Amino acid sequence: MADFTELNPDKTNPEGISLQELTNRIKRVVALNFASPIWVRAEIASLKTSRGHRYLDLVQKEVETDSVLARVQANLWSGTYIQLSKRMKEDIDLIIKEGQEVLLEVKVNFHSQYGLSIQVVDIDPDFTIGKYFTKKQQLFARILKEKLNEPQKSLQIPLVVQRIAIISSPTAAGYIDFITQIEHVSDRMHIQLDLYKNSMQGSTVENDLIQNLEKIETGSEPYDLIVIIRGGGAKLDLMDFDNYILAKKIAHYPIPVLTGIGHEIDISALDVVAAISQKTPTAAAQYIINKNDEFISRIEIAKLKIAEAAVNQLQEHKRQLERTRTELTHSALNFIREKKHQLAIVKGELLIQSRFQLQKTAETLRQLTREFQISNPENVLKRGFAIFSKDGKIVSDSNDIREGDKVEVRLFKGRAESTVTKTYQS
Repeated sequence: MADFTELNPDKTNPEGISLQELTNRIKRVVALNFASPIWVRAEIASLKTSRGHRYLDLVQKEVETDSVLARVQANLWSGTYIQLSKRMKEDIDLIIKEGQEVLLEVKVNFHSQYGLSIQVVDIDPDFTIGKYFTKKQQLFARILKEKLNEPQKSLQIPLVVQRIAIISSPTAAGYIDFITQIEHVSDRMHIQLDLYKNSMQGSTVENDLIQNLEKIETGSEPYDLIVIIRGGGAKLDLMDFDNYILAKKIAHYPIPVLTGIGHEIDISALDVVAAISQKTPTAAAQYIINKNDEFISRIEIAKLKIAEAAVNQLQEHKRQLERTRTELTHSALNFIREKKHQLAIVKGELLIQSRFQLQKTAETLRQLTREFQISNPENVLKRGFAIFSKDGKIVSDSNDIREGDKVEVRLFKGRAESTVTKTYQS
């Protein structure tokens, strides 16, 4: 270790030491204490990039108050950045980003003209991943404590999903997988797909996603479902979706949200709060297809049941008609037989009545004949009566003749002419 007494000013020299001497002494102290690189834990407060170089603002914060306890600038030169990118399995940009906790191996130098210099020479990705998953578990616990995982689950997803708003990047492999899967069934189901472009990685994810959700909510299109799609990747690829603000926004969103983020082993905070969560974009598309197919199947089953019921009902009506026809035939035959029997009875009665009537009529005719014969003028004349006529007209009233009139008298045999000598009134 350096002898810090060397830094004490020379009290015997009233003019002190020169600035160069001071910086040289600091340089020696730094060189003695930081002869080799050292690992440092810090949070990246800000990050700037220029000509391939990364300039990091490193801070240490108080856990309780989040106040800054220490701050220093560090540099990651482009050559080192390229070497680390080739060596690391994780995407280095997912580690070297604002707000990330990192474990960096740094070289500490001091230059008389440029001051303190901290140069990043290595990065421990496992430290960042561990910190990330610790924060992720804390976030999940907070979501469950505040019951943010419940509101979306209570929303009713339509039986048929036809209008979908997709939040994704048009160049993302996951988006292309989703669209391809839906297009495979375009011949049997029509699904409207509207893309809302969104960055799916980096510092703009949160702002883009909130803006798109608000645009969809205030728009005129009545979407059935919101689908958030992003393909998987490295362990840190999905950290932008492990975001409390986004999780809370989606939890209270009025339209059901379906997530298709990551691979089979991935789960994000958005998956926890969404109405439906599928492991991959392809699985998300298949969920929609299966849901619509289920409705189509229910319709087909209903159609078959209706057709079967119609056939059964038609057959039953045919059987009823056949029974009715048979019953009507029997009834008609019975009716005809009954009427024939009644007609036979009536016929017999009519014959009897007609015979009786004929006999009665014949008797009446005979009686009339007798009366006619009795009233025949010839028969009357034969009994001694005579018929008087005047001027060819029969005289039946004494008022029609006068004394002195000549009348013709018709007798049963022969005629006579007579002169009226006197008339009498009856």
